[in-house]
Amino acid sequence: MTSRDAHTEIVSLRIQSGPLDTTVTDPLALFRLRRVLRFGSGDEVKVTMTTGRNDDVALLYLRGMRFRLRNNGDNTYSGVFRAGWIAPPDDGFFDQSATFIGGIGDEDWTAEWTSFLVETDVQ
Repeated sequence: MTSRDAHTEIVSLRIQSGPLDTTVTDPLALFRLRRVLRFGSGDEVKVTMTTGRNDDVALLYLRGMRFRLRNNGDNTYSGVFRAGWIAPPDDGFFDQSATFIGGIGDEDWTAEWTSFLVETDVQ
């Protein structure tokens, strides 16, 4: 969330998906809920954020990407996304059997020939 003077108040966040319809009025409660709220793969999820202003910029961070929520002009910002893994196009380029995102699945194929820095390597 960002605003013209770099300060804004999130009044509430409403999350709707199928039978789930919950409104959070304590933004810090979202840290606890992020492990509780679960959606099925492909479920449509609607997010509506209410702030005290109608000139904020509201962003949804999802799987390492940012999506801007639509300004509804009434101090609310909303967006819809599909939850879970969505299979890539079956056009011969993508591996349809992959069940992970990124370059490493269950077996770390980089272990024999790659060395990654870990926290103890940095002084």
